[in-house]
This record gives sequence, C-alpha cells and structure tokens, in this order.
Amino acid sequence: MSVGAEHRGSPVKHRPRITILPTTDLGRWAIGLAAASFPLVFAAGVVPRGAALGFVFGLAGGVAALMAIIRDRERAVTVFAALLPLVVGVAFVLAELISGGR
Repeated sequence: MSVGAEHRGSPVKHRPRITILPTTDLGRWAIGLAAASFPLVFAAGVVPRGAALGFVFGLAGGVAALMAIIRDRERAVTVFAALLPLVVGVAFVLAELISGGR
C-alpha cells in the first residue's frame, strides 16, 4: 500500500490560487468602492464634502474586502490592496482619538 498515492474518490487538495482580478462579486464591490474613494479624497477642493464621502467609500471598500477575504476566500491581489483605505482610515481615527484632536 502506497502512503502518498491519490485514490479514486479521495478529495483533491488544491492550493488557493492568487489572481490579479477578483473572482467574487463582493471582491468586485470592494475594488470599486476603494477605487472610488481616492478621487473623491483628492478632489475635496472641488466636490463639496468630497473628502468625507471618499473616507466613507474607503471604509466601505475595506470592510467589503475583508468580508470577501474571510467569507468568500478571495485571494486576488487587488482585493488585498482594497484593504489599504480601511487601514489608513482606522489609523487616522485612532491617531485623532489618541492625540485628543490637538
């Protein structure tokens, strides 16, 4: 009897594939929301309340990316990059809370 042989009917173990583009709907939403946050933040001088709207879009995109990674097991590089606005937003809020808004 061979130890490492594959037998018919045995489950095949696959490594998670790392892709560039997302494969799930939630991953696509995360990319879209995170991508929409950057122009809104940088166009804050032109668009009224653009920075706040961009901040909210960035947080929503990051949360959607986190859900896609955990729940749907999304492994796309762009979905991991969509976590960046969430990390920046949380760091900004924590810095404001720690410094006391000085």
